[in-house]
Amino acid sequence: MSVTVVRLCRDVLREDFGPVVERVGTILVKKGRLPLNQIKVLAKVSLRQVRESLLILIQHHLVYHADTGETGATFTYYEANVDEILARLRIGLIINSANEWFGKEGGVIIRLLLSRGMLRLKDLRVELELDKGKINKSVLFTKIFTQMARGRYIRAITPLDKISPTDRHISEQAKEIEQFKSPPTAQELAALKRVREEKEVAEINSSVIPGMKRKLTDADTGPNKKMNLDAEAVEEVDQDVYWKINYEQFNLKLRNKSIIRFVDDRINKGAAAVMKAAFTVVEDRMRQCKEEKSVVMSATLITHNLPSEINLQNDIIMDIEGSNFKPTQQQLTNELLDLLCNDHVKFMTKEDERGSGQYRINLEKIAEALKIRLVESVVSEKFGSVSARLMRILMSKQKLDEKQVGSFYKLIEKLLSDLTQ
Repeated sequence: MSVTVVRLCRDVLREDFGPVVERVGTILVKKGRLPLNQIKVLAKVSLRQVRESLLILIQHHLVYHADTGETGATFTYYEANVDEILARLRIGLIINSANEWFGKEGGVIIRLLLSRGMLRLKDLRVELELDKGKINKSVLFTKIFTQMARGRYIRAITPLDKISPTDRHISEQAKEIEQFKSPPTAQELAALKRVREEKEVAEINSSVIPGMKRKLTDADTGPNKKMNLDAEAVEEVDQDVYWKINYEQFNLKLRNKSIIRFVDDRINKGAAAVMKAAFTVVEDRMRQCKEEKSVVMSATLITHNLPSEINLQNDIIMDIEGSNFKPTQQQLTNELLDLLCNDHVKFMTKEDERGSGQYRINLEKIAEALKIRLVESVVSEKFGSVSARLMRILMSKQKLDEKQVGSFYKLIEKLLSDLTQ
């Protein structure tokens, strides 16, 4: 684990939970998977303090724990969930986003989940005393909680959440190897690993939301009446399921908004509107920030998701003979999509020519460009615009000696002066 990551985790734990929990958590971040006694020795605190600290960290999903049999005895090993710790750095932005997207009720729900670690819907009612107050308020909070669950902004806690991905893979691999009468070959192990990965991807992309249950809404389905097969079934939150903040979904939505702003800054508002419409088409099928590309979408579908008040004609110059010709919204969208594909960043890629064209959002390339942009802004703020320009030259050309850097810099200065004249 890098020194920077350890420091960040330490600061987050101290800010949120105090010095004792910070000491226990930092040891796990530094050293990795450890049993209780080793944590006590390394943290230099009492056994009681270690247990209480681990209880707090497990409650907030910041530590995994798993039982492992060694030398005939069972040991419980603890491991820090570094991704979940670092995600708390953005909690202010997440609360603000919940207020913006779901109203003040959404912000209250996120704050309670942050302070409690996990929460059931009936616990929310007790905490806010909704059953004693107005019925409308209780209905509103239940509606917002259900919307956040359906949108995957909060997710149900399962027994597998307490086990680290490493322990989970070791356990699954051990069960799979037991089925072989002889030790498996390298090819068989690779095939088992591939099957596990495909299963994980299928679970992530599944449309089924854990923690939701189906309820029939037809009035003719009472206890003394015959079941109506045409009754409408809707999903509602299971009252007995615990829920937690799904940082991945918030990060995904905030990343998409950053990409739209990036397109606006780099190209124009019309291209940003087209990119926003593209995200509207595919956002419901996005599950993780590490996806390299979005699913395929058609240019026609993107056009249909553009707001009616958007006028793209002022944002693209079309080489058309005759001044009386007025391009359609679809033609303007196609031109802006080609502009997004041909830009240096490669915001989108064209997959097929069918219909008006099939496109994907190139998330991997955009993420690289956003990282470079962030580094450039930090360098510019700390060392000035000249340093940022020199760094940009080195990043584009990779390796240059001092004379070459000077030549490129003079050339860029000349081009900029010609453009301003």
